[in-house]
Parts: sequence; structure tokens; C-alpha cells
Amino acid sequence: MTTPQVAYSTKELAELLCISERGVRGKAEREGWQSRPRYGRGGGSEWLTASFPYATREKLAGALIQQSAPAVLLDPTPAPVSAVNLKDWQREIRDARLAILDAVARLGQAVGMLEAERQVAASAAAGTLPEHLQALALKANARSGKDRALSAATLRSWRRIHKNHGPDGLAPKAPETTKPAPAWLGHFLKLYRRPTKPSVRQCYEDLQSSGVLPEGALPALRTVEREIKRLGAVVLNKGRMGPRELKKLQAYTKRSFDDMDPGDCFTADGHKADIEVQHPEHGQPVRPEIISVLDVATRRCVGWSAELHESSWLVADAIRHSVEQAGIPALFYVDNGCGFRNQVLGGPALGMLVRLGTSPTHSIAYNSQARGVIERFNGSCWVRSAKQLPTYMRRDMDPEAKQRVFKRTRAEISERGISSVMLSWKEFMDWAQTKVDAYNARPHTSLPRITDPETGRTRNMTPNERWVQLVAQGAEIFKPSQVELDDLFRPYVLRTCRRCTVAVFGNSYFSPALDLHHEREVQVGYDIHDASRVWVRDLDGKIICTAGLDANAKPYFPKPVIEQAREKRAAAQLKRLERKEATVLAAVGKPALEASPAAVTLTPSQQAAQAELVREFEQAQATPGRQEPKRDLKRERFLRALRLEDLLARGEEIPETDARWLAGYRTTPEYLSMRDLYENFGPAAVGV
Repeated sequence: MTTPQVAYSTKELAELLCISERGVRGKAEREGWQSRPRYGRGGGSEWLTASFPYATREKLAGALIQQSAPAVLLDPTPAPVSAVNLKDWQREIRDARLAILDAVARLGQAVGMLEAERQVAASAAAGTLPEHLQALALKANARSGKDRALSAATLRSWRRIHKNHGPDGLAPKAPETTKPAPAWLGHFLKLYRRPTKPSVRQCYEDLQSSGVLPEGALPALRTVEREIKRLGAVVLNKGRMGPRELKKLQAYTKRSFDDMDPGDCFTADGHKADIEVQHPEHGQPVRPEIISVLDVATRRCVGWSAELHESSWLVADAIRHSVEQAGIPALFYVDNGCGFRNQVLGGPALGMLVRLGTSPTHSIAYNSQARGVIERFNGSCWVRSAKQLPTYMRRDMDPEAKQRVFKRTRAEISERGISSVMLSWKEFMDWAQTKVDAYNARPHTSLPRITDPETGRTRNMTPNERWVQLVAQGAEIFKPSQVELDDLFRPYVLRTCRRCTVAVFGNSYFSPALDLHHEREVQVGYDIHDASRVWVRDLDGKIICTAGLDANAKPYFPKPVIEQAREKRAAAQLKRLERKEATVLAAVGKPALEASPAAVTLTPSQQAAQAELVREFEQAQATPGRQEPKRDLKRERFLRALRLEDLLARGEEIPETDARWLAGYRTTPEYLSMRDLYENFGPAAVGV
């Protein structure tokens, strides 16, 4: 029997006192024990422990202590976990004292609390407690030395503390470990907390040589190193790191997106590509700017765009792509860069986001941690993918390998106009789309876990799978039609209409339908890729007309008159040049050059070529009304460039002279303007 009781049967007492039942009855008669009827267990009577004499109760208590089981003594009344600042060793002592008090309380039901405290203390001092209880007594006493045993007074004190202060009151107080900072620490930190980040040894030597501290006040270097380590990383790096960098060491708030649906919030950011690609116009190496748009709820990349530099138009194109693919978002969460905070996107009346019905939200300046979703995407998609290409340019690239690739690409572009290790612009765009598709199909650790239907193993969902799951659960996606998209992503500005004309970026657009809107403000929408027309609406957004570029213009004079004037002007310029030539030669004492060249001796091949030219000239003169057509050298040069570019695009080799000519011609204004005409208005615009 392990639990103390108020009364025991004759059989139970015989087992505890190690005597026969007849001996129990005789002892009860001699000592005058009192009894009571026993209910529910077959009748009879049981003896009340309160009527036992002191010696009998002491013997009974010893028997109960020896036969107690660990499960009973180690299962005290559960204590509320409120002392969050307790250390492990304090909790262990508290729990040991609770177990001892529980054993005393159970024993006190049979022999009284005072007697139970005396019996437990005496048994602990003699080492006669059961093994598990003896170990608890040593832990609970929390005193060094084998002779420092428990006492009845200590147990009474614990019982009083438990009653007044609860279980946590039994935990011992931790010794005061705080000690005053050493006198040298303040002087040392002034040297150590600098943005130049000096080493501990350097600051130690500077403090030694400064003479600020008296002789012997500065301890050894190892002591200084141990002391400053106790300060903690945040305290130690104040001054060495700015407030923004210090955030990397401080606590942060983790955001939950469990209640979000697809389309609730899109986040976007720009990333300077870590690879070099060929410029789409002149072929020189460039690092393009990539704008990525992610859906926060699913981590899916819903849109992206790339250009040579970050701009409002690049961001607008990325938003257009995301809306086409994934619908209109409710929120657009971005940073404060000029590409995201401008009138084109967020203008109060005509901004694209306003017309979409999307609310733009900007993060706190210099707080990239708040946009960890898109920052992580840039690393796991663009940086990770760029490492697979030889033109990778990030800081962790081997310097020697980077220099070899740098020299090789420049030499190949100089010789042939292209590089075998560098992506063309079209190849770069295809590569980027491939990497976005791979990211959306790759498991993401922030998404829920599922069982893979193919392998049977658990893994995280991919962004595509999460998107499909939430849409199937009822998430609404608001996708506009193609006609709506064309108008939604057409930038609009306010202009005043004057005499059926509106001016946009230095161009004049005319339509007779604007006659009724003279001196009134209208909304003018334009296409950044086509400057030939604009769309005009009233302030309520109702379409008025489509105005054409210089649609009210006509030639000032008939065309033949202009051509005659140009020829006359050219002839006059030639005469002025001849007079200037004669004046210069006269000043140096030489006669003017004769119109006919001096006779020279020709080789047989040159004579044959001359005869052929003379024959062609005479035939041309003999044909009445025939004139030699004027050559368009500008068009011929551009057509030559197109032919060479076509050969390079098919992977064919071109002569070295042609490659050098093409590389130089691509950098000229003539090529750039002709290329714009060719791309925007087709081959007919350049006479192809």
C-alpha cells in the first residue's frame, strides 16, 4: 500500500507492520485503537490512525515511506507554468521540492503533518529513504556537502512558501551575476564602434598607446576579447553598422499569407541581370533590367518584362503581362523607386493602376526585408539561373574566369559583331521565360506540403499547383478582355485642345471631330510604340475621336518646285567652293587646278576598264531622255547591314572586313533611325 489513509483494515496493518492479523487485533486491544465500519468492501471494520499512539504512528510512517513508489512521489499537483524566466536548474529544484512536499502531505494523512515532516527529514538524514526519494531530497536541498541533510523546519518552510506564493515560490533565487562594467570598456568601445570596423587587436593597441588609461588598467588581450563577446552582437555592432544593416541582426516580424487568395496582392521589384547579353541595336554587351511580378498568396511569378534600364514603361509592361496572365490585383506592393512611383502608374486621375482599380502600396524606404517574397525570388530564380551561363558577372564569380570571358566577348564582337558565349537579345528573352516557367513548377518551401502523386513522397507545393488549388476552391480572378487591356495600358495625359489640335511630346495631332472642344481639357491616350495617332476622350472618359499625326498638314509648295530650289541651291554652293579654292591656291602662289587631269600611263587592264566605261557612257548619251538614277547610299548601307545581320542570325560566317564594318555602322545615328523605321513601320518604310 503506497498512499497514506485515514483508516486501515486489519489485513493492511498486518502487511505494513510486518505482524500477523491476530497480533494487530491484540495490539489494538492493548493500545485502545478506535474503529469504524468499513463500507463497500465486504463489511467489517477498519482502524483509525488518529487513535494510534505515537510509537505506532511512527512505525507506520516508516513503513509507508519504504513502500512508496516513484510514480506516486514524482507526481505532485501540477504547477502552473508561469515563471518564464526560471533557468533549467531552478525548475529542477522546484519540481524536486514539490515532490518531497507531496510525499509529506500523503504521509501526513496517516500520522499528521508534523510527524510526517519529522519522519521524512530523519529518514533523509539517515539515508534510509527509497533511492528515488533520496535523490529528490538531495536535489531539493540544493546545498553542497553530504552532511547538509533536510530538516523538519525546512520542510515546514517549504510548505508555508508553497501555500503563500504557489509552486514557483519554491524555486531558489539565481545568484546575482551582474557586475559593473570594467573601467576600460567604455574607452575601448569608442574605438571599436566605428564604421571602418577595426579589429579587436587594433583597438587594443590604439588604447594602449593613447595613454587614456593608467598603467596596468587594461587587462590582457584575451580578457578583452572575452569581455566584449558578452555584450551580444547587436550591442557590439552599434556604430560599426548603420541602422539599416543592423536590422539583419535584430528581431523581425514574420507575415502570414494563409488567408490570402490569388490576385489579392501582387508584389514587384527590379533586378539588374547578373549576365551580359548583346544590345538589341548595336550588339555591344549590356546588363538588362528585369521587372518581376509575383502573386503573394501562391508565390507564382505572374508576369515579367526586360529592358535596358528600369523605367515606368518597363514596369507598365510587366504589369500588363501579369494582368493578361493572372488578372487584376487588389493591391500592388512595391518599393519607392522611380520606376514604381510616377504619374504613369500612380497618377491620381489617369495612372494605370487607378484605371485598373488597383491600390498601390509602397514599403518603407531602405527596408528590403519587408519585401522578402520578391527579394527571395530574385535570388532563387534570376541569380541561381545566371550562374549557369559563362557571362555571369556577380561578385562571387572567379576573377580570372570573369576576365577571360570579358576579353573574349569584346574581341569576338569587335571582329565578327557577335559573340559565341553571349546571348543575343532574343535568346535572352527566351531564356528568361524558360527560367520563370521552371520556377513556377518547382516546389516552394513556404507553400503547404502534399504527397507527390508520382513518387508518393511528401513535398511542398509548386506555385502553379497552389494557384490551381486556390482557384478551384473559389478564388475569383478578374481578367479583362483584349480590347479592355489595350485601353487600360494606354497612357493618358491631360491636354488643352486648340483649333482641333492636341500636342503630345512635341507632336501635333489633328481631327475635325475636336471642333466642339476648343480651349477645353481632354484626355489624350498614346501608344509608346506608335506615334502616328492618339485617342482623345472627354473628362468623363467618353471617346471623342482618333487624331492623326499632322493630319492637317500639306506641302507648302508643289514637289517639283521644292526639287528645283534644292538643285539651284546645290549649284550655288558648288560655285562658292570653286571660288574659295581659287583664292586659297592663289595665296600660296599656285595656279588653280585644271579641269582636265594630267596625262598618266595606264596598264593594259586599266586601259580595258577605261574603254568599257567610255562605251557605257556613250551608250547612255545616245539614248534620248535617259538619265542616270540618283543612288540612295543611305538605303544601300542599311540594306547591306540587314543582309549581314541575317547571315549572322543563321549562324553563317561573314568576312572580317564586313564584320568590322557592321560593328561600326551599328553605332551610327543613321543605322539607329533606319532600324526604328524598319521595326515600327515595316520594310516598306526603308524601301525594302
